[in-house]
Amino acid sequence: TLEYKAADALGKSDGKKKEMTKDVSAMANSADGTVFYGIAEYQDPSKEHLPERIDPVDQTAFSKEWLEQVINSIRPRVDGIVITPVPIGTDPTDVVYVVEIPQSTTAHQAVDWRYYKRYNFLSIPMEDYEIRDVMGRQQHPKIELDFEIEVTTQQCTSGIVEREVTTQTEYELKVTARNPGQVYAQYVNAFIRIPYEIAYRDKFHPREPVEENGTLYCEYYLDNTVRDVVDVEFLLSPIEKYGPARFQPILPGLSRGWRTRLSDGFPQKKIDGLSIKWA
Repeated sequence: TLEYKAADALGKSDGKKKEMTKDVSAMANSADGTVFYGIAEYQDPSKEHLPERIDPVDQTAFSKEWLEQVINSIRPRVDGIVITPVPIGTDPTDVVYVVEIPQSTTAHQAVDWRYYKRYNFLSIPMEDYEIRDVMGRQQHPKIELDFEIEVTTQQCTSGIVEREVTTQTEYELKVTARNPGQVYAQYVNAFIRIPYEIAYRDKFHPREPVEENGTLYCEYYLDNTVRDVVDVEFLLSPIEKYGPARFQPILPGLSRGWRTRLSDGFPQKKIDGLSIKWA
């Protein structure tokens, strides 16, 4: 989230300080962001919230230390905020303050003792359940899923007398569970529904479709279990023996991936209006 504030957004009145702490705490309570003090927005409603011009801040009147002091009046203090003064023009006193605000692991109050969040370019008061949810960031893991289609092409050789080389292309859906939070995720379970038309099926991988709102899907269950090799039996070729499944936690900042093969004719399928669902 980017927000642009003209120079007059900074002031030493209680009202100005309230607005500053309101904007900064709202970004910390939401999904991080950056505030530029010294860049004015357009007044034209059609270009609302877009930067129009440089409106530098006089750092002799509003120093970086003063700005830090105002922001530090947020309770509890927001860790990790970075304030960078960027010189503008030839006058050494003219700057734009770039305030980078990370997403916090708890909820923060502005100086008016209220909790705010970002919503459609505005900083608005939070509901009780939203405050509880933000405060729970330190106690509960947070998992985000990413989806990516991967294409693998390989050359295959067949025939004994006359060697024939063909190209084989496979399509896979790669699902990645990321843990961007502060708490490790011990148990991760996900149900993925892939449209029946693009799911991989053959006599060895039959799948019964499930219907949702008139659309057929194949359902897959994913979790963060692993099985360790406990023994190797040597017959014609080595055969690995696995122990029981165990959950392998996804630590903060790390991820776990799964791959699911898609139909060989995936590129030719009409996929407009189709969606992959998960829970």
